[in-house]
Amino acid sequence: MAEKRVLLLNPPNPRLCIRDYYHSKTSKTNYLFPPIELVVLSGILSTRHEVDVLDAIADRMPDEKCLEKIAKKGYDAIVTLMGDVSFGHDVYFLQQVRARTRAPLFAMGDCLLETPEQRLRELPFLDGILLDFTNQDIVRFLGGDRDQLHCMAYRDGEKTVESIAPWGEKEFEIPVPRHELFTSRSYRFPLVRNPRFTTMLTDYGCRFKCTFCVSGTLGHKQRPAGNVIQEMKHVYSLGIREIFFEDNTFRSNKLDNRKLCEAMIEADLGMGWVCFSRVDVVDETTLALMKRAGCHTIIFGVESAAPEILKRYRKGYTLEKVRTTFQLCRKLGIRTVGTFLFGLPEDTWETCRKTINLAVELDCDYASFNMAVPRAHTGLREIALQEGLVSADLRNMDQSGAEICMPTRHLTIEQLKRIKRNFVTRFYLRPSYFLKRLRGIGNFYELRENLSEALALFRGIL
Repeated sequence: MAEKRVLLLNPPNPRLCIRDYYHSKTSKTNYLFPPIELVVLSGILSTRHEVDVLDAIADRMPDEKCLEKIAKKGYDAIVTLMGDVSFGHDVYFLQQVRARTRAPLFAMGDCLLETPEQRLRELPFLDGILLDFTNQDIVRFLGGDRDQLHCMAYRDGEKTVESIAPWGEKEFEIPVPRHELFTSRSYRFPLVRNPRFTTMLTDYGCRFKCTFCVSGTLGHKQRPAGNVIQEMKHVYSLGIREIFFEDNTFRSNKLDNRKLCEAMIEADLGMGWVCFSRVDVVDETTLALMKRAGCHTIIFGVESAAPEILKRYRKGYTLEKVRTTFQLCRKLGIRTVGTFLFGLPEDTWETCRKTINLAVELDCDYASFNMAVPRAHTGLREIALQEGLVSADLRNMDQSGAEICMPTRHLTIEQLKRIKRNFVTRFYLRPSYFLKRLRGIGNFYELRENLSEALALFRGIL
């Protein structure tokens, strides 16, 4: 019998915000997917409690309607997302939640990672901050157990307490998430090939230490292949046929990658999937096995065409490796997405021009333009503060580039906006690219989604 009624909340915002895996941004086009923190916690909490999900972003729910719905249900606890990109509105809305309900309020998000105890003192409406959404901390806390918390900050009367155990786990298992609770028809992603899709994790955190990314500060642990397959079977039973694996790097160890892909092939579910990877953790054998297991699209971080920038920010691979891996994917029929990062302190007109040229040369199926943001808990933030590129109280940070929060040493914010427009038009308006995309569309759903994304992308640029 459930002990408490718990709400997993993605709070409303006037903009189409994505708060996901300790990152936050506005959607560059129309894409939106089930927030992985809430997906994972739906399974963990359901082992002891009754769980509801309210994704007010996906449902385009206004503040007042969302508040009324929360108050009417009378929840015993609420676990919510917050984000740098939406911080001001998140604070306003959650204060209203606290005013209308007595339910303790727990939060997760990039804006809470750096100094969680201090954040609790600054945000009195919060009762706790979850710093790892894959463990049992929230279940223990709701059950009254404060002695075995591993990664959580919480309020204890007038005090704030931060419980962070030494990182020792290399593996973790989670109860099967309740994917059936994430039912919004507004979830959409141009990289999947079927409208029935969901998000999953095969590991947590990241073993790489890229200076501009928060993920490398989370540690790294991995799910056993059997635990992943168990979740995939549940997803399949719900009629879902596509998965977006949100691992920062899908199985960064080649041997573990191959073992999981072999388990997928043996399960014979016939599901398609998309994932993130790195050019230096895959080879032809691994890529071929991923393809057999259902992988049709891989997102690779390319970031910059300047070797000195790749080295400075600890990317750990060469441009030659980038080119080789994209060629292998093309040979094997795996679609590629290149992500490119502009606006790092060292960026100049020349480094940006070279990066745009590299994107065209690689001829990836999709290219994602991202702006560097000095997120809390990263080396980039330290550099940006030291050089006076941003102020210490900067809150609104949007990696999508809808709003650019800092200049470089050599480029103003206005110049970066021009570079952003140049990148999108130069990459996407090539006749050869247009024809390639048309040839690659496999069904009406993909055609509709690609047209919708293209229109939204250029509307945003113009």
